[in-house]
Amino acid sequence: MNLDQLSKRGVKINISDLSPLECFLKAFSIAEKAKDEEGREAAKLGLLAVTEGGSSSFNIVAYSDEKVIEEASLIRRSHKDPFDCFIFATAKALGAALVTEDTSAVNYLGHDHVLAWKSLKKLLS
Repeated sequence: MNLDQLSKRGVKINISDLSPLECFLKAFSIAEKAKDEEGREAAKLGLLAVTEGGSSSFNIVAYSDEKVIEEASLIRRSHKDPFDCFIFATAKALGAALVTEDTSAVNYLGHDHVLAWKSLKKLLS
């Protein structure tokens, strides 16, 4: 199931504006280590697709939102990854569930607000 299919089902998707950057950095780094030119290009195209509005399936939430900054500041006291802090904080500030494979998210959002992608797909099937 892709983002457009979720949108058609009425699922509201919010993402931190830092999420595409984090994905790009991770994907590009993996491609660099593997000396994979196609992977580097895919990382760039993925970032451009999101940042240039390639999908209307989601709402991008600014990391500079005051509520997000406040929550990120609290999370940062015990979590060292700054991207995760802001991504978790975005979900918390919105009172929204976070779909992630990062098991540490539960420590900051609680079990009721964290879903693995596999669980989300089951719910929507």
